Amino acid sequence: MHVADFTRIIRHPKTDFNEGLEASRNGDHRYFTEGKFTTDQAVQVNNEGRLQYKVASKNHKLREFAEDFDSCFASEMIRTQQGASIFGYTPDIISSDYNERSWGKLTSLPYNERGNFDDEYDRDAYRACPPGGESNKDVVNGRVSTVDKFLKRDFAGKKVIIFGHGDWMRCFIAKKFGMSQSMFNYLFQTKHPLLTVLNGQMIDFSHVDPVSGEVDYTSMWFRSVALTDLTRTDNTWHKIR
Repeated sequence: MHVADFTRIIRHPKTDFNEGLEASRNGDHRYFTEGKFTTDQAVQVNNEGRLQYKVASKNHKLREFAEDFDSCFASEMIRTQQGASIFGYTPDIISSDYNERSWGKLTSLPYNERGNFDDEYDRDAYRACPPGGESNKDVVNGRVSTVDKFLKRDFAGKKVIIFGHGDWMRCFIAKKFGMSQSMFNYLFQTKHPLLTVLNGQMIDFSHVDPVSGEVDYTSMWFRSVALTDLTRTDNTWHKIR
């Protein structure tokens, strides 16, 4: 079965939620306690994120990254659609299949009210499931697998770009690499570059040999690019099978 020749996924720009969550990790919980958070779907790109994405958009047009895409997809969450717009794309499909992993009842809670879940997550990031939410395993076997089948079925020979989320992208990487639970956890715990997904990070999967330009459906190449700062990633293609 043929699959999409080229799949690109770009993480959304920075948001106030990203900043509020980082501040909460460091003991400042005001983003959550002062009612600034409403729903995950409503989180929007902040000014820093817009500036960040302007840099990312400029780098995205560089010769070594430029592609003509047949279709653009985004999640139901506003921040991915805003990101697509900054890049000059209008999503053809907006679907919950691309939504970020749900943290359930923990989504609106500051770190000091999350109990022991963060310790559990550090031990087993693949299977740890927040109350009422999803584990990374759930996303790999659920929505990511659905998208993978959708691309294989409907986008053979096509190039697609997806504006997505950090955890969803890690799950997509895990699916494409065929990662085991132990491998996912090892890479996550050691902060390996393969599972490091920054705001504005771009990951590419291709069945086109980057040297010869020939399509090879028995092989796959991967690269990861920090579009907001090209010095943070090696930006080269790696054959993964």
